[in-house]
Amino acid sequence: MKDVKFPLELDLFTFCSEALQKQLFPMREKFRLEEDRAVHELTKKDTGTKKQPDPWKDLDLFEPYSLENDPGSNNSGYYDLQGVISHQGRTSSSGHYVAWIKVNGTWMKFDDDVVTAVTPEDIMKLSGGGDWHCAYVLLYGPKRVRKDTEASPTSAPMEADSAVTKSTTLEGDRLPK
Repeated sequence: MKDVKFPLELDLFTFCSEALQKQLFPMREKFRLEEDRAVHELTKKDTGTKKQPDPWKDLDLFEPYSLENDPGSNNSGYYDLQGVISHQGRTSSSGHYVAWIKVNGTWMKFDDDVVTAVTPEDIMKLSGGGDWHCAYVLLYGPKRVRKDTEASPTSAPMEADSAVTKSTTLEGDRLPK
């Protein structure tokens, strides 16, 4: 069986039309600012670990994930892996199926009536290539970003004459003009 890699975070920006890329850019900029803020926080002295809010329970703390005129769409092009159905066995009609679900930020393995916590590294091993479990179905959902509730030096808007232009995203994607 061939080893097929898949990401925990999927970015489909480059597969979108230029018109859609223009619509996705504002939310992608918010993700970039959030990543900058997270890096800035890591450089500070650790004052203890704070529990991160759940984007599906604390809806008021997070930006909407759909485009305004298109409910159910994705306004950034970023997706998080939320679940995997895997198969272990020689044929699809024989063997064993297992569900791997991300619950409150922790990956859980549902193997019949046995539920155990697993690591993201365990999820990445589901890419196949041997007799171990092989991902059969990947379930992605929209990646969520927190609303800008506090101003910080890293969340200041970019100036037009800055070293990084607005036409460049975190991955180096170019926004169509």
